[in-house]
Amino acid sequence: MQQWDYDGPILEIDNLSISFFTRLGEIPAVMDFSCVVEQGQAMGLVGESGCGKSTVALGVMQDLGVNGKIVGVASNLRAESSIQ
Repeated sequence: MQQWDYDGPILEIDNLSISFFTRLGEIPAVMDFSCVVEQGQAMGLVGESGCGKSTVALGVMQDLGVNGKIVGVASNLRAESSIQ
């Protein structure tokens, strides 16, 4: 396994907000989600059906489709990868 020259978090999200846009207007889906995942840690998203778990994951991957958009993030949506 390859070693990194980076000692910060592998994922850091601060106040992520995601909306979907329809003909009727903006539909907020996720508001002010924040997390930090350090090296060697795992994080799970738990919640009721329809609370935005999948939307957060898709937002992190920047795969929200044509109607979805990240409408707010206080700092950078930052992820570091060990894949070269």
